Amino acid sequence: MPLQDYRVQQRGGKGVKGVATKAEDEIAIIATTTTHRTLYLFTNKGRVFGVRGFSLPEPKTGKGKLVGTIITLEKEEKVVAIKDSLLGGTKFIFFVTKQGTAKRLPVEELDGLTRAGRRVLGISEGDDISRVRFTSGTDDLLLTTALGQTLRVNEEEFRPLGRQAQGVRGIRLDDGDSVVGCDVVSDGRHVLFISERGIGKRTSYDEFTQHHRAGYGVRAMKLSEKTGDLVGAWGVQDDEEIIVISSKGRMVRIGAQEISTLSRTATGYMIVTLDEGDTVADISIVRKDDDEE
Repeated sequence: MPLQDYRVQQRGGKGVKGVATKAEDEIAIIATTTTHRTLYLFTNKGRVFGVRGFSLPEPKTGKGKLVGTIITLEKEEKVVAIKDSLLGGTKFIFFVTKQGTAKRLPVEELDGLTRAGRRVLGISEGDDISRVRFTSGTDDLLLTTALGQTLRVNEEEFRPLGRQAQGVRGIRLDDGDSVVGCDVVSDGRHVLFISERGIGKRTSYDEFTQHHRAGYGVRAMKLSEKTGDLVGAWGVQDDEEIIVISSKGRMVRIGAQEISTLSRTATGYMIVTLDEGDTVADISIVRKDDDEE
């Protein structure tokens, strides 16, 4: 769907219908790309597929294609994470699962990747990939949980592993918690947190000190019944934009500067207004070159 079809709104808007969904469907993931880039589709069974952007449907409010018509999925296999083309300087792929297991894989393992797919992560039964990030080899990462905890850890705490390995403990979780975010710390950016009910904020990376892996982390956002759980954490800078998509297919495009910068213990403000029964599904950050291409 062309970005130009969605005008930038002020914080708190309801957005427009972005994807036509059936009654039993819910949106889970959104990614920003261009027709000439490669998308990497990661599945709950630890496989990754390479798909060119031009093979995907574009119409606004289009029903799209079944993922199974674009790539070959196994029984009960589903796409759980999407990443855009490799950036310059990328040396590793960093995975974190919902249960807090993390792994660093050399980027060369994606060489020659096609729609046929390739296994890149061993996953324990009952676990799923939560987030995937491309890293430089020396990056700090923020691992964030649904119940509002964040652990800042350097990727060198995780030795590189082969494609079949499961990984090691990245962040320790309380009962009922799960990992929803993994963000690469970057100069000139803030981390954006947003909850299921559309409440969010930006926070300085400086509020999160570095710790060793396997810790519980610190409070990232004050949550309540009104906010719901966190959906994730994304790095963003002032001149970028944010696409928010709801589980029912509504999309809102907001300038990052519209979102207040608050302390890590603050709750935040309403970023998107949702209908009853709808929730925030995912966010994509729109870089300048995304809108220009």
